[in-house]
Amino acid sequence: MPALAADGGQNLTDDIRFSRDLARYRFFDLAVDWLGNIEKRGNLDEDNRIEVSLAKATISRLASENALTTDDRKRYYDEAITHYQEAIDGMGKAMTARKGRAIVDGLSTVLLSKGQFYTDLIEQLKANEAEDDAIKAARASAEEAYREVVKTLNTGYADLTAAAGSVVDESDDLNALALFALYRKGESYYRWALLYEPQDFNREDYLVKCGESLVDYIWEAGDEQIWSLWAYYYQGMAEYERGRINLDNAGTHDETALANLLHIFSDFGIDFAQLPGLGEAERDFVLGLAEQAFRGVATIYRNAASRLEASQTISDTDDVTSLAQSYQAVGEKSWQVQAPVFRPALVAALRKGSIAMIDELEQRYARHKLKPSPEGYRAMLEKSRVLVDLGRGPEALEIVREVAEKNERNLVGLEAQRLLGDLLDTTDEGSQPPSVLRLAMDGLISEERWIDALPVGHQLVRACESDEDKAAYLTTAWKDIGGCYQVLGRFLEAALAYEAGLDAARAISDEDARGELALEAYNAWDRRYRETKQDFDQRERNRVRDIVTRLGASSDIQFLVARESYSNATGEPDAEKKKELYAQAAKDLGKVDASSNYYERALVLKGRSEDGAGKPEDAIKTFDFLFARAEKEGVAHSKKLTQQRAIALAEAAFYKAGVLLDLERYPAVLKTLEGYESKHEGQAPFFPNVQYYRIRALVGLGEWDRAEDLLGSLEANHPRASTVGYAINAVAAGFYEAYKNHADEGSEEALGFLAKAANYLARYNKLSGYGSFTNLRNVADWTKRLGENELAAENYKRLIDRFGKQPKYARTIDSKVKRDYAEVLLAQKEFQAAVPLWTEVYAANRKNREVVRSFALCLGGWLEEEENRGLYTYTEVPGAGQYLEAMEKWFELKKGLEDAGEKGTDGWWETVANYLFCNHMAAKQNPQLKDAGLKLIENYKALYPDLGGGRWKRTIEKLERAFQR
Repeated sequence: MPALAADGGQNLTDDIRFSRDLARYRFFDLAVDWLGNIEKRGNLDEDNRIEVSLAKATISRLASENALTTDDRKRYYDEAITHYQEAIDGMGKAMTARKGRAIVDGLSTVLLSKGQFYTDLIEQLKANEAEDDAIKAARASAEEAYREVVKTLNTGYADLTAAAGSVVDESDDLNALALFALYRKGESYYRWALLYEPQDFNREDYLVKCGESLVDYIWEAGDEQIWSLWAYYYQGMAEYERGRINLDNAGTHDETALANLLHIFSDFGIDFAQLPGLGEAERDFVLGLAEQAFRGVATIYRNAASRLEASQTISDTDDVTSLAQSYQAVGEKSWQVQAPVFRPALVAALRKGSIAMIDELEQRYARHKLKPSPEGYRAMLEKSRVLVDLGRGPEALEIVREVAEKNERNLVGLEAQRLLGDLLDTTDEGSQPPSVLRLAMDGLISEERWIDALPVGHQLVRACESDEDKAAYLTTAWKDIGGCYQVLGRFLEAALAYEAGLDAARAISDEDARGELALEAYNAWDRRYRETKQDFDQRERNRVRDIVTRLGASSDIQFLVARESYSNATGEPDAEKKKELYAQAAKDLGKVDASSNYYERALVLKGRSEDGAGKPEDAIKTFDFLFARAEKEGVAHSKKLTQQRAIALAEAAFYKAGVLLDLERYPAVLKTLEGYESKHEGQAPFFPNVQYYRIRALVGLGEWDRAEDLLGSLEANHPRASTVGYAINAVAAGFYEAYKNHADEGSEEALGFLAKAANYLARYNKLSGYGSFTNLRNVADWTKRLGENELAAENYKRLIDRFGKQPKYARTIDSKVKRDYAEVLLAQKEFQAAVPLWTEVYAANRKNREVVRSFALCLGGWLEEEENRGLYTYTEVPGAGQYLEAMEKWFELKKGLEDAGEKGTDGWWETVANYLFCNHMAAKQNPQLKDAGLKLIENYKALYPDLGGGRWKRTIEKLERAFQR
């Protein structure tokens, strides 16, 4: 055994080697602990600490790949990321090949694996009918991982490229790492895109980014690297996915996709004959690529055939001939067939080409003695789908059954189960064994196809003839049948199914199943009785309650009753009635006995009910009682109770914080949520809401900057959480309050607060679909105040477009919003767009000097003066070019000033100068007006030799010279 001392390099090397030996035998935690002991000695220099961190990261990464549970895998991913980051941070700011490998080969690889893990987990959660919050949490974690890997690779690529030009002795390594970062970024974007539904704009956006990254990679790398073949694959599949989104241009995308995928088997591509001679890991790696490429081509053919078959816009003429040429790889010149039979011939040829691809793959397996990987089985499922399209259901069923049975514990198996459910519904193949029916039912239930699952479930019950089959399938079959009926609101059938399962559980002496099925049966009879109020249903409910009592689960019944009271309260629309129902629910939940498995859950709902009943102090006491009880009770006695307690404590802390927030006890909110994520690490769905509550508390305390920083963290970690929008709105309100509280609202600091408020509120408006008149107007007014006229104009226009026809806003829009909009358009010199607005505003405000002045400026423009070291230059701003109309407005304004006794003021001289400017501009169009302008200037000079002095004198003299030319 190597010494723990790390005084010399050899000792440390031996220790790291020993830790890797431990990891090789799956003692991952022990291996990391071994390295941790070395660190604790404190005598490692910086380089050695980095070596230890890298070793720990490698071991954690290996552990993540071999973890037996989901929780362990999550933990190892996070540990690996932390260790890689520690090593990278220790390497300093300068980029070296060593640091580059840690970033590109290490950290980004783990992040990408983590993203894919959560992507796969989403499918598993859906299959297991998990709560929506759990699925949302997995999606948020996947997005977080993909976002972080792209961010890491962007920074790494930039640093590596820059370093390659200056570090001569490592330039080759640095360039190679930079190149690989490009590939990995493209792959990350592809996987990230597939998190979204086709209608989500993010999907196409990330697919485009995938293609851009991979084109750059292929251009630099050439065809001779295996990673180039993977780049062709992801680029091809990105094009295919874009074709599914953009149906109008699908053929072009498909053609590009096919070219990329088929290139994988070109002269530089994969040769199956070489695969058996490779090492196991390398063979699996290359085979996986080959299988995916075969499947990709087959999928493109199948999708194209289905799309063409369903198309209502493509006729059997030259358009289809052109489209067909996109699929020449089918190998049949089917587009040469005459028009009347052309479309069916092309569809058949495409489907034949799809099957031929998978047939060829299976032949290569046999020829080279290879076994399919999960991707190979997916390719077989692709073939089954095409067989279904061709009406060959029995052949398809046999393929799907084989894949499902060989992949019961992975996502390929789930995919096969779902297909089995479809095929049993559409293919009359006689009786199936219980194992196949169970798989099919799992698939249907995972897709929430309750009605379709019921006949399969009953068929499964009938198929359980042997004792072995009954023990394996019967009780769960009845439970699932009952669950399907209950979801459909058919409580009598649900109750009878649960009782049939209870009888089956008695027959095989399954005590756990008996208790669970009895409780489900009671709940179904109870729901049935409350629906019918029939004596028969009441008697049956009471009979089953006695069974539940004998089985020792009676304490749970009160919780079921109380939970219904709570549900009634939450669904009540009338506010006063809602409070009454919440008060009743709190009483019912208070009756749940502490021996119930659901006691802690009842306490959470009781606290929420008390808050809903208008008794927040009682709610806080209930939540605190739950915390104290859990601390006193210690560790729960079973895994199930441990999980229930973890959820209850997480909910209680969150809901207590919400009550405190409503009471404006902001320090108490922050204290309640202190360390929430680490205390409740398994309850990720609450994390975005917790961050939102913290942000609101900080805003309430006036700590705007901290709130802003926390918002950045919320957006980075949970970008698609609904609370992001609410948090943005809260921060906007905080910064506006800071602006209003500032002594001098015109100061740079105050305007900085206003700019932040406008920015955040504009982002919130976009997220919320611009649904608030007040919010839209605030952003418009604030950006106008800041001089950001383009943004102001955009928001005023949106305000008018969205709310202009609604009577409740018409007066405000006509009297204020249109004028504000016209003013910012004038400031931007968008005169033509502003004229209609000013026309309306002027019609309603003929005696308003500022309105008349602005309308005149918009119609006729002005002479702009600029000074530079005592020299003046002039620019003619023509306005909308309606000079005669502008002259009328200037004359009108001038007369009004004279009537008010303001002749000779600065404002009066402005009207004179601008009248003369419009006269000058009109004279360019009609020279006969020139003499009138000159005559006016002569008269003003005679009456007012100084011509108002300063700017106005310079302007009028400039215009006089212009008239004289």
